[in-house]
Amino acid sequence: MSAIRRSALVEDGRDDVEVAIPRWRVGEHGRRGERRTHDVLAQDVLELDRLGGRCDVVGGQLGQDRVLIEDVVELTLEDAQLGLAQAKPGKVGDVLDIGPGEGGHRPMIADEPTSIPCGRYDSGMQLPPIRAMTIADVDRTADAMLREGWGDRRVKMRFVAEHPQCAPLIAEADGAIVGTGVATFNGPVAWIGTIWVDAGWRRRGLGRALTIATIEAAEAAGCRTFVLVATSVGQPLYEGLGFEVQTRYRIKEAPGLAPGRPASRVRPFRPSDLPSMAALDATATGEDRLHLLAAFATPETALCVDRPDGSLGGFVVRAPWGGGATIAPDPDDAMAILDARRLVAGPNKRVRAGLLADNKAGLGRLIAAGWTDVWQAPRMIRGPMPDWNPSSIWGQFDHAVG
Repeated sequence: MSAIRRSALVEDGRDDVEVAIPRWRVGEHGRRGERRTHDVLAQDVLELDRLGGRCDVVGGQLGQDRVLIEDVVELTLEDAQLGLAQAKPGKVGDVLDIGPGEGGHRPMIADEPTSIPCGRYDSGMQLPPIRAMTIADVDRTADAMLREGWGDRRVKMRFVAEHPQCAPLIAEADGAIVGTGVATFNGPVAWIGTIWVDAGWRRRGLGRALTIATIEAAEAAGCRTFVLVATSVGQPLYEGLGFEVQTRYRIKEAPGLAPGRPASRVRPFRPSDLPSMAALDATATGEDRLHLLAAFATPETALCVDRPDGSLGGFVVRAPWGGGATIAPDPDDAMAILDARRLVAGPNKRVRAGLLADNKAGLGRLIAAGWTDVWQAPRMIRGPMPDWNPSSIWGQFDHAVG
C-alpha cells in the first residue's frame, strides 16, 4: 500500500503557529461552573465509565470497558488509508476492519442500570473554568485522556483544534486539563461529542457543563439543530436537556473476503468528485459536511462508485482516526462499496457498517449477505428536524462529528 496521506489540517507541523479561535463564547454558567437551581445533576454526559462499583450518569453500574460513545465506529488502525489492493496479513487496510485477536469494541454498557445508589452532589461546589482548546493544549489534553485509558486521541484533538468548523473546549483545574467537549458545525446541524471528564472530577456535573458549553458554542456559530448518540442509561439525562430520540444506529459487521477484484464501478476518489460527493452527502444527512469531506478525502482514504450513466452513486471517506462516512442512495451501490471494503480487508479481518433503523431495505441486504449486529444506540436530536434521507447513510466518521 502507498504511504499514508492525511489532510494538511492534521499533519502540517503547525503546532507552534498561533491559531485564530472561532468567534463563539462559552455561557457564563459554563465558564464559571456554577450550578443553577434546577440543573440536572449528573456526571459526564456522554462518558461511559469503567469504574467497577462506581455509578454512571443515572445510577447504573457499568462494565469493565471504558470508551466514548463515538468509539462505536472507531478502531485502532495501523494504516490511515483505504485502497483497492488487498491488505497484507496483520495490517489494517480499511475503514472499520478488525484483525484476528483484536477485540474491537466489546460490550460497553449494560442494557439496564442497576439499583446501586450514587452519592448526592454538593450544590455549592465550584467547577473548573471551561475555555476554548488551542493547539498548545493538544498534547496535554491527549496525554490526560490517555492516562485515563481513553486511547491516544492526539490526531483527532489536533484536527478539531485547527479546524474552523469545530469548537473544542477544555476544563482546566490547577493547571491540569480535566475535561473536554467538542462541537462540530455541519451547516445548520451541530454534532456534540468527545465529552470526557477526569476521574477526580466525575459526579460533580462537569460533564453536563461541558455539554451545555458545546451547545452554546454551536448556537453562537448559527447551528439550530443538535445531534448526539446516547446509551440507554444516558438517554433520560439527554431528554432532560431537551433531546428526543430520532431513530437508532445499527452497527453491523461482516468478515472480509478472499482476494478478488472489486466491481469495476468502484474506484479511488478523484478531486473532481468533491462537488458531487457534497451534494449526495447533503441530501442524505441534511448537513453541510463539505468541510470534512475536503479535509479527509484522498485517493488513499476514499472510494467512489459510479452509476452506469457515469454519475456518482456513492462513496466512503475515512477519517484519520478511524471511522468512515459512507453514503449511497441505491443499495446496489452501497453493497458494491461494502464488498470492495471487504476485499481490501481480507478474510482475517472484519468490516463494520453503521445504518439507521429507517434503512430497512439496507439492513435486509446486509442480513442476507451475512452481516451481524454488533451494537445499537439511539440518535438523539434537539431543535428542528433536518431534511435528510437516512436510508442513504451506511457509515459515519464517528459518533461525535457524524
